[in-house]
Amino acid sequence: MTNIVIEAGPGCGKTTTLVKAEERLRLGGNLSFKPTDEQMAIFAAIYNEIGDTPSKQIIFLAMTNPIRDELKVKLPTDIRVQNFNQAGGHILYQKYGQIKLSELKGRDTICLILEKQWQAFSFKDRSLLTQTLRVIDFLKQELLSPSPESIEFVADKYGIEYIPNLSLVKTVMTDMYTNTAVIDHTDQMWRALGELQRPRYALAFVDECQDLSALRLELALRIARNVVFCGDPNQSINAFAGACTDAFPRIEAVCKLKLPLKTNFRNPRNIVDHANFVKPSAKLVARKTQIVPEININLQGLPDYLKKETRYNQSTDIFNSLPEEHLILGRTRAHLIKAGLTLFKANLPCKILTRGGEKALTSWITDYISYSSCKTLEALHAHASNDKNSILKKSKIKSYQLEICLTILELCEALTSLSEIQEVVEKLSTDSDSAFPLCTLHKSKGLERNYIYLLFPPIQSPLAKTDEEKEQEENLYFVGITRTTNQLVWVDRPHNYPHY
Repeated sequence: MTNIVIEAGPGCGKTTTLVKAEERLRLGGNLSFKPTDEQMAIFAAIYNEIGDTPSKQIIFLAMTNPIRDELKVKLPTDIRVQNFNQAGGHILYQKYGQIKLSELKGRDTICLILEKQWQAFSFKDRSLLTQTLRVIDFLKQELLSPSPESIEFVADKYGIEYIPNLSLVKTVMTDMYTNTAVIDHTDQMWRALGELQRPRYALAFVDECQDLSALRLELALRIARNVVFCGDPNQSINAFAGACTDAFPRIEAVCKLKLPLKTNFRNPRNIVDHANFVKPSAKLVARKTQIVPEININLQGLPDYLKKETRYNQSTDIFNSLPEEHLILGRTRAHLIKAGLTLFKANLPCKILTRGGEKALTSWITDYISYSSCKTLEALHAHASNDKNSILKKSKIKSYQLEICLTILELCEALTSLSEIQEVVEKLSTDSDSAFPLCTLHKSKGLERNYIYLLFPPIQSPLAKTDEEKEQEENLYFVGITRTTNQLVWVDRPHNYPHY
């Protein structure tokens, strides 16, 4: 068994490198393009350590559906390309046949155990049981057996206030493991580990490995005899969702070779310098020679700037360059709403990007309004304000709940009625290419655009308290500035904010 890890910086062509590494294995050493010295060293190491590998013995494991879809276009059709859930699901299918996939599996299991329909529980009990299911899911992601210590660990790490009953957690996890008729997404991977008594492939390529959970990492190591990992510890940003903050060091510990991929093809030279200043360990090398100075504008000037850069013709209402070449990034969803409302007032269309089948922000807004049962804008504002204050008083602040409250408050303070909120929600849900895209920094990973707009610095969240949390926030800053292929624009950057 030989494992190799590639430390690949942003804009350094890691997807191309992985695809061409497979091509060299398949074609016995030949290449269809001229690689850089770094790429040549990577190809040689993989070829020398692993050797010729038939296509049907290779699997590419992608962290997200967009990465998976991009790889499918670039790779031969006989190479299996799947996200981790699909890879686990395929292993279970080979053993049990077709299995129903349901995100209500955990909830339904609890109802069967407690012999009660979900709606028959009080609102408070449903809330506590939902937190129980979150604890169970994170126990699976962390590959931890239920115990008082492990439950307290995941509750503390993921900001879950409620410590569920140990006996119930054990019973639910046992039933979810033994029931093969229905599974949820996490169980596709968790259950699959029990079936992996031997590797199913000769070689696995794993992209974005810095954000692997313990569960995903173990699946990758068991599914193939040899694994080529590719990622960047400086872009580790998903600990809040179950990723190991030390995923990259864990991977280094099980790899025979570590190889660099640091030649940056994406960013102007000054952005590369800025990135290296933020994260000195990045050690990026700029391929581009031009310098494109960073720009500062205020939020009210954003619409005019966008019109200028897209050469907008007001008389014909036509953009002479695509709004899709621009990407507006915010640390929080509330920031995106604030920017979106400013663009709407200037009659500029915009949309909030969602990726990988996630629940859209617009759905969260609609659900919150429905849950609050408020009939007026004033009542909704008061409800969200009370929720926000209540969350801030808690010892464990749930950032996602706080973010929804701040988003609702932003809408209430800018609009005049509940129906207006619904209109804004519908406008933000468009998939038109003529709408300016808005995206959270977390969801921007893997994207690039000619123009990147970073809203309302500082990027780092004041809720980050531990060293690990602060490191993740610093990584998020690094990810944000390296999305641009041309221009980086700061929106409402404070005068006293440190400039590179």
